[in-house]
Amino acid sequence: MFQWLKIPAFALGFLMLFAGSTALAPHGAAAAESLQVTGTLAGGGSFEGQIVDPVFVPYEHSMELSGQLEGVVTIDGVETAIDQEFLEQVYGSARSNCKTVYYSFLPFLLEAVGEEVQLDELAMDVPNRGLLGGLLII
Repeated sequence: MFQWLKIPAFALGFLMLFAGSTALAPHGAAAAESLQVTGTLAGGGSFEGQIVDPVFVPYEHSMELSGQLEGVVTIDGVETAIDQEFLEQVYGSARSNCKTVYYSFLPFLLEAVGEEVQLDELAMDVPNRGLLGGLLII
């Protein structure tokens, strides 16, 4: 009796599986040539710069972000250039939604000035992926 439903049901199931699996691929695995970042130093001061050649590696509850951190630290009006390797865990923020993912950082040491910096949240657009062009939000 319902033999005619098998083929459409199979096709729909395959479509959902394919669309879902591509939508879950890492957001920024090859995102951009650089990511603009800003932050504040624990002892007072500010940081403004970029992460060059960023690479995201996904884990279960976080992502690892690596690249070259370049920028300028300003402490009491004195600017210091920063150029160091960057390898930190980033965590998805509760502010994330279907169109934008916000990543937060833990404080880390800036070697050139010997102080910790807290980078501001990083916002990244979620690409429309999958066979349905992002209609299914997972």
